[in-house]
Amino acid sequence: MSKPIKHRISTVAVPTLLAGACALCATAALAVPSSYRFTTADTPFGSPGPLSLFSSNATTSGSFDYDPAMPFTSIGSNGSSIYNATLNLLQGSVGGRSFTDPTGYAAVGNDLPSVPGFSTPVDFFQLGAEPSSATGTHNLSAFAVGGYQLVNVRLFWIETQAGIGDFITASTQLPAPPTFAGRLALDFLPVDAPLGPATSFVFFNGLTVTAVPEPGALALMLVGLAGLGLRLRRSASAKQRRISAV
Repeated sequence: MSKPIKHRISTVAVPTLLAGACALCATAALAVPSSYRFTTADTPFGSPGPLSLFSSNATTSGSFDYDPAMPFTSIGSNGSSIYNATLNLLQGSVGGRSFTDPTGYAAVGNDLPSVPGFSTPVDFFQLGAEPSSATGTHNLSAFAVGGYQLVNVRLFWIETQAGIGDFITASTQLPAPPTFAGRLALDFLPVDAPLGPATSFVFFNGLTVTAVPEPGALALMLVGLAGLGLRLRRSASAKQRRISAV
C-alpha cells in the first residue's frame, strides 16, 4: 500500500479512536467507586496499656464502603459537620485480631478552631465506626484483650499532621476519602467500664485509602473497549473497500 493511502486511512481512524476513547472515559467517570481498602504503616504508638498488646511491626488493614450522598446529621463536639451512615461495612484486622461495623459516620470541618492538640484552626476529616458518646447506635463487633475492649475505630486526616496542607474549603461532605496519608486510631476502654468515651488510644500513621472499582464499572469498561475495537475495524475495512474501488 502506498504512503498516501495509509495516510487517508489514518485520518479517518484517529478521529474515530478519539471519539471512542472520550466515550469510554465518560462512562468510567460516571462509575465512581464507593468501596475502599485501607492499610497503615507499622510502629503503633499511644496509651501504654493497650499499646503493650501490639508488636512494634503491627499494622492495620481492611475495607469499607463510603457514601457521599448521606445528608447532614448534626454538629460534633469539635464543631465539625456530622454525616451519619457515610461509612459502611467497615471490616479490618490488627495483630491477628479483627473488627467489623455495619454503619458509621463522617465528620467534616473547615478551619476548626477547637481540634484537641492543635493551637490553630485546622481542616479535619474523620471516618468513625461509633459515636464518641454513650448516645447513638453502637454496633462495633470487636475484640477484648489484656483487660481492654476496643470501642471505636477512626480513620482521620488533620491539616498540618504529617505534612498535610489545607484540603477542605467547606464543611460539606467530601466526594471521596482523601488519597494522601492520614492516621488510624483504635480507641479502648477497660473491659469492666460502662459504655462511654474512650480513655486509651493506639495510633497508626501512614493510613492509605485506595478505591476499589465496582464490578459493574469494570464490566462497562471492558464492553467499551470491545466496542471501540470493533468500530475501528469496521471503519478501516469500509475505507479500504472504498479506496480499492477507486
